[in-house]
Amino acid sequence: MKVFKRIALVGIVVAIVISGILINQLSQADSKVLTAWQSVTNTYAERNDAVQAVIVTAKAQPGFDANTIKALEQALSDARKQPPTTMLIQDSQAFDNFKQAQAMLTGAMYRVKAVAKASPALSQSSEITVMNNYLDGADKNNRLDEVRKKYSETVAQYNTLTSSFPSSIFATFLGYHPKPEFVHFAS
Repeated sequence: MKVFKRIALVGIVVAIVISGILINQLSQADSKVLTAWQSVTNTYAERNDAVQAVIVTAKAQPGFDANTIKALEQALSDARKQPPTTMLIQDSQAFDNFKQAQAMLTGAMYRVKAVAKASPALSQSSEITVMNNYLDGADKNNRLDEVRKKYSETVAQYNTLTSSFPSSIFATFLGYHPKPEFVHFAS
């Protein structure tokens, strides 16, 4: 009987230790995802600021196509209606809406880039150069793609942890659910 009690006690201690390790791994993985997401949100904010500067600069240029600027303003407005909060990465549909709004903004940025080529003064402005860097990847090796890729890699590790046995048991119990990723990294 004493042997059985000792074995049971050792089993309980081992289960508690393993549980603690798994819970700690889940918490750390979640923190890494949130940190990676913060980098994504900061980079999108920088890009939005750059786009706003382009709008101001383009409006000041005589003869710049007003429809192109209006489209860029609308795309920026729509993108800002989907702020990249931490709640966004808890909801796959909201995340997809965010990605779609950002893709629309990117498209509008490319249209401005094309129109700006016809205006030497505008195409040489620092604001257009910064925007082009976001589009062409010349700035910081395309920082936006880098942070999205890092976020997706971090989420892939997190999602693997939350869906693998035995950590999936604790993940479900503690509310750690899979998070959405960026499927491709094109701006």
